Amino acid sequence: MNVEKLSRLVIASLALCFLQANSAASASDLYLPKMPETFARDKASPEYKAFNRGWLKLYNQEADGAQELFKSAARDFPNSARIAFGQSLVEYYLGEPTVAMPMVEKALSKHPASKELKMLKAMILCNDEHPELAAKIYDQLLNQDKNNPELLRLRCAALISQFKLAQAKSDIERCLKLAPQWKNPLHLKGQIEFYEGRIKAAIDSYSKAIVDKNDPNLAE
Repeated sequence: MNVEKLSRLVIASLALCFLQANSAASASDLYLPKMPETFARDKASPEYKAFNRGWLKLYNQEADGAQELFKSAARDFPNSARIAFGQSLVEYYLGEPTVAMPMVEKALSKHPASKELKMLKAMILCNDEHPELAAKIYDQLLNQDKNNPELLRLRCAALISQFKLAQAKSDIERCLKLAPQWKNPLHLKGQIEFYEGRIKAAIDSYSKAIVDKNDPNLAE
């Protein structure tokens, strides 16, 4: 599996942490987190089971299998925000933002209150070199949930892409204060420190982050 797809899977996994921001997160949680409460209230339902099958395929790096499962689930549950999120997530993971974004937009037209779909839209925008638009969505979501560390982490990444380092630094410090057990956000802290010219501090932050040691970009 290449580095880019691994990075996408980490981001996709973190999206599902959205409503579990105050729960403990180990390294394994970052790759297969608990389902958000809004997704897991009805575990016995056929809709939940269909979503879970697709998600587990994606987690097991069987993206093509996940894609087929979510396509089938979308036919069975055409009005499900949860299934629409999963189907769009697979396309994003596969590196198809031009496919994923119309899916997200269509799903949001049916489910305008879905925080997960809004977050995924912002992630796609940021990945598609529109961090300023992504940051605006994160602003809106944080107005509703100001102490959500995952939203702060994602907005921080969008702000770094715009070189708004003071605001990004504030977000990542709040993120780590709210979720001190999380290690993954430390790579953003290191990135800010690097841009500030604090090389030793950046190296220390990167060394503490959960990273793929085989990723030449992170190693660099």
